[in-house]
Amino acid sequence: CEPLLATPSGVEALSSPGAHLPLGALADTRYQSRTVRLDPGAVLLVFSDGVPEARNPAGEPYGYDAPGRLLAGLDRDRTDAAGIRDALVADVRRFAVHHLTDDLAVLVVRATAAPATDRQA
Repeated sequence: CEPLLATPSGVEALSSPGAHLPLGALADTRYQSRTVRLDPGAVLLVFSDGVPEARNPAGEPYGYDAPGRLLAGLDRDRTDAAGIRDALVADVRRFAVHHLTDDLAVLVVRATAAPATDRQA
């Protein structure tokens, strides 16, 4: 799943070049890296396929767009990383009516401002 980056200007999926196979799926797979600057207030959301592939009782998937919509709707200034994680997991569980067939792995990184240092001459 493509990670999501939320900034004051919105939420965007971060695509990566190269292979998109699960880590370790094929021994000779070469992966490419990508560097992204996280300014204070930015949120990086990474999740496993168990999130978008969760299904409700009618068999409909939660979908790949739903995490971005949820992230866009949160008050990210007042929600810490754990709160964002908990909101996503709770939303998936509500959608799937607690009948999940796959694992849910969620990683949230919330960038904060560097602490000011006291410099005295």
